[in-house]
Amino acid sequence: MTTSVTYPPCDGAFSRIQALASELEKLIVKVEDPAVSKTLRNLLTDTLMQGDELGAVADALCRPGTENRRKNRIRAMGDVRLRAGNGTRELEGHCLDLSLGGVCVNLEHALEPGERWNLEIRLYGASSPMRIAGKVSWCRRHADSHDHRVGFEFQSDPELPEPND
Repeated sequence: MTTSVTYPPCDGAFSRIQALASELEKLIVKVEDPAVSKTLRNLLTDTLMQGDELGAVADALCRPGTENRRKNRIRAMGDVRLRAGNGTRELEGHCLDLSLGGVCVNLEHALEPGERWNLEIRLYGASSPMRIAGKVSWCRRHADSHDHRVGFEFQSDPELPEPND
């Protein structure tokens, strides 16, 4: 069961920033000089981290009084690959934010609360993905698109990527 929610215009801006970050990540991979690639990746990571502060302010302005998370979250951009708990389905989406307890993912497909998925989260700038089991907490369809925001509650400790050198 999904619900339709109209998000303020600031959500569209974040989607455009995320698309730009995704394109920059693809370009960084093509850089042949490892030192230049590392510098660009670090710059992208620093920019995204600084953008997190702006994102928190935008969230407070756009949706005052709607935050009910038990754990603090950070705005985090990256690609997410999902594999159904039974291994029969695979989907791809984009990470929107992340906390110690879960992740919000933008997907083209609706998921049902309670479904269990294995998540592979590769944040832009990370050298390798984080792998963790998650259960769908909620799913909301964008009123102005066919995409869905899906909240996952982590069900295990993550396999964390090694830090960039």
